[in-house]
Amino acid sequence: MLKKLAVLFLIILVCAGCAKTDPLGNLPDKYSGDITCTAAVCALSEPACEYTLSFARKDGTDTIEVLAPESVAGITATVEQGSAGVSYEGKYLDTLLPYYWGASPIDALSALFDAVKDLTPVWYDLSDKTLTAEYLSSYDNAEIRHKLTFDRETLALKSAEAELDGTLIMIIEVQSLQLYENN
Repeated sequence: MLKKLAVLFLIILVCAGCAKTDPLGNLPDKYSGDITCTAAVCALSEPACEYTLSFARKDGTDTIEVLAPESVAGITATVEQGSAGVSYEGKYLDTLLPYYWGASPIDALSALFDAVKDLTPVWYDLSDKTLTAEYLSSYDNAEIRHKLTFDRETLALKSAEAELDGTLIMIIEVQSLQLYENN
């Protein structure tokens, strides 16, 4: 009987140890508060378009400002959660194509942060300095796959790729990131 209790105790210790080292355990909490970041976004459309965006999530509202290219720099938009449309100067504008949430540069960061906060990764990999996780969602029979790379120690998002039905549509490189705790 004592041996069975000892084995049970060891199993509980091992399980508790595994729970503490789960690299994904803190991600949803870490990304559930306010966020600010600057990112380079390359949309692999024809022709490919490159943008530098400033992103801020404050109290559940996402605001994006285009920093580059110069021809559209200064445009600021508010992204409607769960929609590929934007509000600008009090008017709502559908982005039309692409139709899917997170498949355009203007809503890409919103969709990435929503995935980390709300979804369970379908796959993850640990290396010496990074944690890579894949998130999968579907809309109207289309599959959206986000592959995100985080700093393993700080869990700061470093880069991401977005695929629509198996085709790479966007590459994102995070230049700066600040996460704020939810109050």
